[in-house]
Amino acid sequence: MEVRKLIVSRHPAAVEFVHSLPEWADAEVSTGNVDTVTVQDREVCGPLPLALIAQCARYWAIEFTGTPPRGQEYDLAIMLEAGAGLVEYRVSSVPIVKDEISWSNRQANRDREAFCLLIRGGDLYEFVGKAIPGVCQARVTENHRQGKWSFTTYAIRLAPGVRMVAGHTGWQTGSFAEGLAAAIGTSEWTLQALAAALHVSPAALCALAEHNGSTKTVQAWLAELDDVTSRPAAPPPGLQADGSMAAALRQAGLD
Repeated sequence: MEVRKLIVSRHPAAVEFVHSLPEWADAEVSTGNVDTVTVQDREVCGPLPLALIAQCARYWAIEFTGTPPRGQEYDLAIMLEAGAGLVEYRVSSVPIVKDEISWSNRQANRDREAFCLLIRGGDLYEFVGKAIPGVCQARVTENHRQGKWSFTTYAIRLAPGVRMVAGHTGWQTGSFAEGLAAAIGTSEWTLQALAAALHVSPAALCALAEHNGSTKTVQAWLAELDDVTSRPAAPPPGLQADGSMAAALRQAGLD
């Protein structure tokens, strides 16, 4: 069965160029938005997001051997002079496998930043988009370009025994401590309570908060450290902090 051809473009010169090719002379034209139903199992030429390209039977893009023309004013002659031609691309989606976890760093309402913590034994790690030896493997599944709201989705495979805690900074205060408490289902935001709930040392949380620049959390936890007689042990290797939190630990003689 012959696959129907579709040109997706709002630019008259681009449509004219593709129609000038004998095999595309009778192709249907869409100048508006298209969806999966429109492109599925069809041969398509024109700008599309990757998710829709993956649904096409075949996909073609207009490319140039010379400097591509810009703007709405160019015509077919300018396109031909720039070496216009069709290039076929093949795109397929890669599904999340059974033992992978999908996570994105997309911001939430009120500009609340996403976080993803990985815990192995008593060690605490922050996932920042790259594999961590002995802790996790990771790959990018989608990049979403939306200006200020751009974000990336990852597929993360945890090593045996590794736990993940993910969430966003807090709704009320915007702090890391509040968001972490919400992520693990507790109303206690204190350093000691969160460290106990996560089964990590208070020092690891201290160092992580300071490394992230979580100012509100650092200030709250510094005040808490000033009020207790038993201070946490020094930050573990790999999460050393050199700011006020580490200074408080050193003053306690625990570095």
